[in-house]
Amino acid sequence: MHSHPIRFLLAAAVTAVLAGVLAIQGGSPAAAARAGCTYYVDAARGNDAASGLGKARAWRSLDRVNRTTFRPGDRILLRAGQRWRGQLWPKGSGSPGAPITVDSYGAGAKPGIDGAGLYGDAVRLSLPSGTEGLTVDGAGGAVEVVETPSATDKSVRLTRRTNSGSTSVGQAFTPALPGIVTVEATIMCDEPYVSGNHYFGVPYIRGTSGQNAISVAFTKNTIVAYEGTTMRTVGAYELGRWYRIRAVIDTVNQRFDLYLDAQQVLDDAAFRTTMDAVAQVDYYASSSNYGSIHIDDLRVSQGVALGAAGTR
Repeated sequence: MHSHPIRFLLAAAVTAVLAGVLAIQGGSPAAAARAGCTYYVDAARGNDAASGLGKARAWRSLDRVNRTTFRPGDRILLRAGQRWRGQLWPKGSGSPGAPITVDSYGAGAKPGIDGAGLYGDAVRLSLPSGTEGLTVDGAGGAVEVVETPSATDKSVRLTRRTNSGSTSVGQAFTPALPGIVTVEATIMCDEPYVSGNHYFGVPYIRGTSGQNAISVAFTKNTIVAYEGTTMRTVGAYELGRWYRIRAVIDTVNQRFDLYLDAQQVLDDAAFRTTMDAVAQVDYYASSSNYGSIHIDDLRVSQGVALGAAGTR
């Protein structure tokens, strides 16, 4: 079996905040040669009216950092021994070989950020398209790296707020993956459904035609999946609880098994549409499907199909 390392190993894409170097990568290789600028932040002696480009010209607040769009190779250095109240949410995207980094400078304890209970995450970072080979589209909302479950065990949060484009994170495969393919990830919703539409694909799995062959979704407190052209309710989700969703796909026989945690909830289910090979896996929301979900530990692995049903 061949394993495709499409995992949200966020300690690799984004290392521990303030405990080391926080790297935000994405963009095109052409930007990799850019040296970048170094910005300093000093909670005691800084001045938000300054340029930030030097210890004597340091910014003071996280708000000043959050208002800036950073470029590949830039560094954001927080002065050691100091603490900030609020949320760090730098904008911009790095590139392969030239990430945007967050680190500390000076002597003393590592700097800290206190969300003061006002923010779900003390640190928010957009996940740039291209990170670990992922395709990211934040239209209509945002796709972010967040400190959930913890600062050392991050996940990706997909949030949709407006009816514009699609909000998604996924992976395309060239060439597409035929035979036995397993797609699995851990999913969590912590935002209650109130009213209106609420449908998040977790995931949509498509063939080379671009049509959904397998559709699994969190919607209005339930977990649903298509068996052929019929939508089935396969479970319910509790807010704040993580669920492992695994689809074992057989593109030769055009069937799949679906597991929710360790329990099989669909057996030998038909595809919605024909799929000769897995070409794309997407975690996705569009239209007026508002809300958010968390995605972690996405894995795709490929084996060998046994042959069409009734053959050896």
